[in-house]
Amino acid sequence: MTVRALAVASALEAAVIAVAGVAIGAAAAQIVLLPLVGGPAPGASGAVDVAVPAVATLVTAVLAAVVTMVVSVRALTDAPGAVEAGRSRTAVSAGLAVLAVIAAAVTLWRFVAFSSSGSLADGTAGVDPAGVVAPAAVLCAIALVGLSLFGPAAAAVERLAGRGRGVARVLPARQVGRGIALFAGPVALIVLAVGSLSFAAGYAGTFAGFLHDSTLLVQGAPVRADLGAGGSPRSASDLSPAAALQRPGVTASPAIVEDATVGDTDAALVVADAALLPALAPVGAYLFDGRAAASALHAANGIPGADLSSGPRTLRVKADATAGFGAARATAVTAWLATDAGEVVPVTASVAADGTASLAVPPGSADRLVGLDVAVVSVGAVDVKVAVSGLPRASSAWTLAPDAFAASTPFRAAGAAAASAAALDAPASVRFVPDGLPPLRFAVTMALAADDDLAVGRRIEVRSPAGDLTGTVARIVAAVPGTASERAVLADYAAVSAQLLRTTPSVTRASSVWASGGDTSATATALSRAAGAEAVVTTADGGFVSRFLGGAVLSTWLGAAGCAVLALAAVAAAVSSALRRRRGEVVVLRAVGLSGRQQAWTRRLEVIGVTVAAGVFGLVGGVAVVLLVGNTLARLSVVTAPSTLSVQGRVDPLGLGLGLLALTAALAAAVWAYGSAVRRQAADTGYREETR
Repeated sequence: MTVRALAVASALEAAVIAVAGVAIGAAAAQIVLLPLVGGPAPGASGAVDVAVPAVATLVTAVLAAVVTMVVSVRALTDAPGAVEAGRSRTAVSAGLAVLAVIAAAVTLWRFVAFSSSGSLADGTAGVDPAGVVAPAAVLCAIALVGLSLFGPAAAAVERLAGRGRGVARVLPARQVGRGIALFAGPVALIVLAVGSLSFAAGYAGTFAGFLHDSTLLVQGAPVRADLGAGGSPRSASDLSPAAALQRPGVTASPAIVEDATVGDTDAALVVADAALLPALAPVGAYLFDGRAAASALHAANGIPGADLSSGPRTLRVKADATAGFGAARATAVTAWLATDAGEVVPVTASVAADGTASLAVPPGSADRLVGLDVAVVSVGAVDVKVAVSGLPRASSAWTLAPDAFAASTPFRAAGAAAASAAALDAPASVRFVPDGLPPLRFAVTMALAADDDLAVGRRIEVRSPAGDLTGTVARIVAAVPGTASERAVLADYAAVSAQLLRTTPSVTRASSVWASGGDTSATATALSRAAGAEAVVTTADGGFVSRFLGGAVLSTWLGAAGCAVLALAAVAAAVSSALRRRRGEVVVLRAVGLSGRQQAWTRRLEVIGVTVAAGVFGLVGGVAVVLLVGNTLARLSVVTAPSTLSVQGRVDPLGLGLGLLALTAALAAAVWAYGSAVRRQAADTGYREETR
């Protein structure tokens, strides 16, 4: 027959077999996918989704059979060579392995290039088809490299084994060396199966870990309630429910998230209790080091003030306003009470004719007096003096906050809890606070630091609706908890409130509450109940991303499972072929003294040695693929994370362990059955080599 006739016959034979295989495979795929992701879309699009992979597989199988036949026929010569002697030196040509490595390198380059730019070569948004196949291409290249090394490695093992004594030690190595072609298929598929399992475990672990950490970091805590409120507090009822949630095992903090400007750069301002950051955002230090941030930002002594928790629940003070000429009178006083977290709320009372005022300290956590306002009215008053007596002892002397109401205020400090003005033509207010201001330190993101050339120790001004803040850059971080913005500033709640009390008429109330610890569902329920109907409570479960991209993780596991099934089929086919081809060998070895049990173990050792070597090579190859593309692929999958975040590689040990255990158990069963079949052949004394 001519080469053309052989090619046509091979194509027809492959088509008949492949059609049945493709039909069974397509049906099995739909059966597996139906309970997981649902059936195909209705109409022509669904039919195309099902038909395209099947047709592509059919065409590939037929072409592979034809090419193999043509190459084999053209390679035939009259001279006895390695193939006729039963000793093929390689399972695949070095040129094919090199081409596979080059193709994998190209796809890997396209994958890295697309992941860094997020666009195609022409600048348009889209998906690079060459980069998409990078993981599979690298795995296939590793399998071909393993096949190219299989022959030389088998020859080296054969030489080493030949130095020993005993047929049982030498025979398995020599038979593997003579059966390179027989074991080539199982070797390639075992490398692919173990490599795919390793890649799937690495990608699944990295994806799940990065999704959890990035989602938690963007939200700020495992549970968050956006209160739907803003502006300035009017009374103690405007306190957030953070303090009410505090109990053993549960941590809660008020927080403020506002748009801000640093220099000419738009950024997000995040304010929270810095001391609680390690508990609120328990993510890896590769994303955000909560302990370092708490140490750098937290105001150790809180807002300077006087502790009222152990005293009477009524604060009585006397506010006197006098004038050298004209009339001036104190009409109201407002006490600013703070919580341990730094929230501040006002309590106001009228001033009696004798200048006294009684302020009721509300029940709850706001029991630290951090400021006192006195409202004064005057009519053409000159040489006005305002003094307050009866203030509790604070951490330092009470003094005037000259910038609290206006930079051009007429009042000047006139001693402890006293202020004076040369003239007062309109109603005005004066605020007294304990002397001393805790330093305000910021953590800024790397993107913001790069845009504004910021460095640790530099003073910056942050302008926001919450107020203008001036502080020092203490840390530069990859991201700030509580926001997805790549340009953000983080500050301690108490330090911010202390500065606002000295620079603005009022402070900003908390816009959200972050909570962690305990049962997440129970904490979310308690926070929802405490925050009220207007609050929106969310949990950092990553459900949105998992719902849309969980199929990508599932597909890697299904692909690995498919490779494992094919590897088992290849091993079964190889041992079945070996049982038929080497039937006469059993008789010869029995004649020279090898028992059926010895022959069974030599055959088993052949398969065990090949599968173990292929498995180790596949494991190393899978780890290499994870290191090359796993982190980047997981980073691209979690679309809700800021692009500045780094990814830490992880492994799903349970999935990897179960996959390898199942594959090992199935291979062990096949190997044991192989040895048992050899023993039965050896026990068959009626078979003779000359009867073949």
